[in-house]
Amino acid sequence: EEKEELALQRAQMQINTRRTKHLESFKDMQEHSGPFANVNPHILLGAPPAEKKLLTIGISSEQQCRRNYLLDTLQSLFSASSSSEWKHFIVLVYLACPDHGWLGPMTANISTLFRPYIQAGQLIVINNPLKSYLPLKKHKKKLNDNPAYVASYSKQNMDYAFFMNFATQYSDYFLMVDDGVKCAPGFVTQIAATVSAWEYKPWVTLEFSQLAFTGKLFHTRDLPSFAHFLLLFYQEMPYGFLLTHFHDLMQQTPIQFFPSLFQHMGNFSSFGKKSDSLNDKEFEENDIGSPSNPTASVYTNLEATNETVPMNAYSLNGTFFHSKVVEVGSHLTVVLDKPARVFRVQVLTGSHLKDETQLKGGQVELGFDSTNRITNCDDYILLGLLENGTLNKQVLYNESGKKIHRAQTMQQRMWPYIVIAGSLIFLSFFQENNEEYLDYSVSLEEEKKKIVWQLNEELVSNESKNHLETFKEMQKNSPLLQCADYKFLAGAPPWKRKLLTVGISSMQHPQGSALLDTLKSLFEGSTETELNCIVVLVHLLGPDSEWLSQVVANIQGLFKAHLEAQRLLVIQGGLGAAPCPGELQGAQQPSGCEALYPRQKAGFALLMNFAINMSENFLLLEDNVRCAPRFVSTIYWTLLAWEDLPWVMLEFSSLRFSGKVFHSRDLHRLASFLLLFRKDAPTQSLLSEFHLLLAQSVPIRLSPSIFHHVDSYSVSADTCFPEQEEKAFGEPDNPSASVLSDMMTIANILPDYAYFLNKECFSTLDAVSGNYLTVVFERPQNVVRIEVLTGSEEQGQYRMQRGQVELGYEPLADARGCARYSLLGPLVEGNLDQRVFYEADSVEQLSCIRLLLLAAQESWLLIRQIKVWTQSEEEEGSMGAV
Repeated sequence: EEKEELALQRAQMQINTRRTKHLESFKDMQEHSGPFANVNPHILLGAPPAEKKLLTIGISSEQQCRRNYLLDTLQSLFSASSSSEWKHFIVLVYLACPDHGWLGPMTANISTLFRPYIQAGQLIVINNPLKSYLPLKKHKKKLNDNPAYVASYSKQNMDYAFFMNFATQYSDYFLMVDDGVKCAPGFVTQIAATVSAWEYKPWVTLEFSQLAFTGKLFHTRDLPSFAHFLLLFYQEMPYGFLLTHFHDLMQQTPIQFFPSLFQHMGNFSSFGKKSDSLNDKEFEENDIGSPSNPTASVYTNLEATNETVPMNAYSLNGTFFHSKVVEVGSHLTVVLDKPARVFRVQVLTGSHLKDETQLKGGQVELGFDSTNRITNCDDYILLGLLENGTLNKQVLYNESGKKIHRAQTMQQRMWPYIVIAGSLIFLSFFQENNEEYLDYSVSLEEEKKKIVWQLNEELVSNESKNHLETFKEMQKNSPLLQCADYKFLAGAPPWKRKLLTVGISSMQHPQGSALLDTLKSLFEGSTETELNCIVVLVHLLGPDSEWLSQVVANIQGLFKAHLEAQRLLVIQGGLGAAPCPGELQGAQQPSGCEALYPRQKAGFALLMNFAINMSENFLLLEDNVRCAPRFVSTIYWTLLAWEDLPWVMLEFSSLRFSGKVFHSRDLHRLASFLLLFRKDAPTQSLLSEFHLLLAQSVPIRLSPSIFHHVDSYSVSADTCFPEQEEKAFGEPDNPSASVLSDMMTIANILPDYAYFLNKECFSTLDAVSGNYLTVVFERPQNVVRIEVLTGSEEQGQYRMQRGQVELGYEPLADARGCARYSLLGPLVEGNLDQRVFYEADSVEQLSCIRLLLLAAQESWLLIRQIKVWTQSEEEEGSMGAV
């Protein structure tokens, strides 16, 4: 205990002793905060539209070593759309390179070639000065990452965030397009029709291409949230991965449509690397072959003339259907005998000899889900309008995540809406064959393959390299917290920076609170030395002044000494009246649990935002927990063991929120993250997603728990935030295995003794760094917990000073170990007791457990016990997701 006291004292002395002036710091950060605070885009050509449009098409273009296809892309955009479509969209070009040697000529070329569109308000060109960009901070290297690649995708994330932020107010929808694509004819109408069909269905993105960035359609109301999200994690991973996480947070899967409306130009990407994978195999080229009208019946309310019949319009033998009297609401409907996947529809009206026989106005609709297959369908969506009496359109199919394996009924209906004298009608269907429909979805795995060759691109433009030195210092506070304000209710901030801030957010409950019991457990379970290393920050969330006064009075009466010693500080925070980015003013306020979730996230965010500069680490607790004795020492020794290892969140409890420790340097992002999605995903999901975004792929949960739930006085809180019951593990069940070690064997004391569940142990002498003891299972196991004990049971003598436990996969032949290992965790004071988690969707099971020595041990080493708990598939299913 004396050693622990001295260690804690030394840790306290090593922490920065400067005084933190919190109120002044907060005011300064709020005045200069926000990634968009210094973003002032320059409009180089054109002007924003006076009226809101349906669609903004956004293109970000960068200087490239090889040919730049931006001008070709713009030509394709305008030539693939009609004059009637132009009035419904604008094109926003973001020139992402500040090099005037490239920027000037490119701007001049756009001005010369597309002047009519600029003058008509259909084309806007912007850029941002270099000072607008955020800095590349010290970056912990991830697997296969190099500085050039990190700089490249970091800048790209910022480029997208900046021009998406600019585009939020000029249209209802935003379409992302790469600067090297060609467009399918009529793509605007196709997208408009799809949006109309999905008007009352929830979606985050509709995807009209399989290319990485192209063809992604957003609601503009979602752009502020996504832009802020990109800037929160701009340096962590490329855009494609961040978009995948954004979908997860919004609890929506991408909705993909086929065939694609966009195709890549050329053989090189923006990175200058050649790759066949750049082509979108779902894009329909010009050679579409001959129509193959499937068997069907044709119905109409038009009166036939010249002895023609409706089926003539559908047959492929050159005959036609003729009618002289066509009124508004008249129709001709083709009902397929069997459901079919149709990828193109052609409708031809009129005679090439007489234009007056063309259908002057009409539209083609596609019908689904027919309960009356004789003459009609239950639901129709617009395919397109007839132009000059004809329609030739590809048919899009939506697929959420997977291909549709069951073809839906596809029928066609035509509704003329202008009275004309007569009509000659021909119809052609292009039907897809029945071969298996290949899935060309861009998955994370395929994205990773693209990264492999991108990583080989060592050279980045001089401007990108200059960003490392010229980026301004990033403000720590988030724009989502600009409206935050605080009041001191009791106590004062500590004069010295502490090892740990214990943060508790407490809101008013109908039947009382356990806050006082939590504080009592916290202080009584800590020694004087431990208390000198921490500060307890209580954030009270509630508008009731009488409740606030009573809670503060109780705290002042019970914990006066801790308040005076600056170990306890009570505050109240608020976000002000102004809505934060992404929120809709005047929106209907939720009730019940839906109202408590945002309040909880806001409480956590305000608590974390205040605690940024108070300590090195932050422990999150709720107001209804019981703390184990000396929990501070447990956390201290764990932090010391993990000091040189990457981690984002350490969990000291199985409770949903309590017992989670973070680096204080991550709090500003975590607070912003909670507010950004405070009405979308549950808090627990956000915390899990946060550590994934920062490259901690699985939870790090230490056992046994040092925080436990106490009875809550709030019925509503128990209902809305049910606690997960802590798993009762029972006795370990070490499965059959062999044990290997390269450490010295003395007096026939075998390494196997460490794995036997008895009093025997393995001892050795003069072990060196790199020595190991490996448990190799006879067959792969679903391991859920591992405990490693070294040193004597009473005094802890001869324990392993520095070591770690690794998890092994892909067993080698003859039980010689495993081909691949990943870190579980370091030994803490010679021991490890930790839960084992597996990456999402992983089907791998554990084949090895390796105890690795990290430093020479110039004495005896005693490995007392290795304990393993496994779980069968039946048990896993009954427990549900962790």
